[in-house]
Amino acid sequence: MTPSPSIPLTQSEHRHTSAEYQSPTNSIRPISPASSLCEFFDCKSELSSSILSTGLVVSGEINLPQEEETVPARWHLSSLWEFFGWGAARNHQHRNLNRRQSLQQERHEERNRQQQETEILDRGDEERSASTTTVDGGQSRMLTAFSNLMHHQKNISALKYRVTGQRLVCGSTFERRGETCTFEEAKERWEPTDATKYRIRSKNYIRTRIKEGCKGNFYEVVASDLISFEKKQTHVAQMVHLPVDPYKRSPEEREAIAEYGLPTLLVVNMQLPVYQPSLFGACDGPGHSFVFYCFLREKFNPRTFQNQAALGLFRRFIRDCRNQMQYRIKLIPKFLNVDEWAEKGPLTATEHRLVHQFNEKPILTRPYQHFFHEPNYFEIDVDVHSWLYVARKALWTLLPRMHEVITEVALLIQGNRPDDLPEHIVAVARVYRVNLTKFRYLSDILEPSSQKEDQDAENSHGDLKLNGTDEELSSLE
Repeated sequence: MTPSPSIPLTQSEHRHTSAEYQSPTNSIRPISPASSLCEFFDCKSELSSSILSTGLVVSGEINLPQEEETVPARWHLSSLWEFFGWGAARNHQHRNLNRRQSLQQERHEERNRQQQETEILDRGDEERSASTTTVDGGQSRMLTAFSNLMHHQKNISALKYRVTGQRLVCGSTFERRGETCTFEEAKERWEPTDATKYRIRSKNYIRTRIKEGCKGNFYEVVASDLISFEKKQTHVAQMVHLPVDPYKRSPEEREAIAEYGLPTLLVVNMQLPVYQPSLFGACDGPGHSFVFYCFLREKFNPRTFQNQAALGLFRRFIRDCRNQMQYRIKLIPKFLNVDEWAEKGPLTATEHRLVHQFNEKPILTRPYQHFFHEPNYFEIDVDVHSWLYVARKALWTLLPRMHEVITEVALLIQGNRPDDLPEHIVAVARVYRVNLTKFRYLSDILEPSSQKEDQDAENSHGDLKLNGTDEELSSLE
């Protein structure tokens, strides 16, 4: 094979240098197909321009500058790799990352993202302080969205929360069903319910496989919120003004609770996706967060509690929630008006039969949950976005028709040994006919209050200016 003719190119146009094609030392991920395609067309366009310029030089239509040094083009292996869209010569050899390296890389990316976010916010503060004009609410939201798009923010509402410093008032987005609201008319409401209606594992379940009625629950739901996010949001408790314990506890009860290491406040965040599920790819997107704030029941004393086996299991879960105990979280969903839902939904005959079949069946959430243990509360985030494809597909299919169903959800820790039984429900709540196709973004909830504050500030500023003018007029008189 005869070698390719040398095409005279300038040093600035010369592309095939070993330093340019050498992959960086921190590059540990392969090039994406999109980048490879861009490199392919980039190389072809530069090659075509080089051939065209050579033809023009030979025909005498253009002259190359003589003061620039020219180097011959050399076709080596790296150029062939990039020409065919495979990336750099050394970039195609990658090794799989172990868990430690992937965690280090995620932390490094998180630090870079936080640093970029801090620089943007600081720069925005300087610009706002230097400028005399004000930005209205629409422009502020546009700038926030653009910043999130450019810097891959996980959540628009979370960034706005960090910028403004506002916090949501607990229970302001989801009302509790009152006495005047009947069971048939209740919509977009919640209420605590009776845990004794659930059948859970008995003392001899390991041997007999017999379940029995629950004796009660550890925690009582006192407030709830329903918030929508562009991406699934964890640790929602830090964005909310948490409620105060409504029960007056004796010194003995407080001492016993602290001795057993039980959190007085338990926050449960149910993250529900509202986008079409995919079999492959990242499990993240728009969704709702059902947030329940639960306090220990009134006059609860761990020392005198009867079911010490279930209490000990719950204590071990609080202490070792990030170890094997995290696989013990169990949910029991329950639909109360299946026949009414099938008629008004409507549900097909197959869907109606499947809902009846799987109604009140326990579900283990492992390992899709997150825990946040703070001094004054303990938060459990149940990530439904990451559940199996079949479960997410079923939820997506029923999503537009969920506005006619009344749902109860009980949370408990599963007992796998005789020493952990009988089981005891941690908390349970009921939700009435919620329209999951409606979005309730945190930014939209907090925006009216911020606009009202801005309006009050403008009014006060106008009053001061008017008063100053009156004083000037009186001095002139």
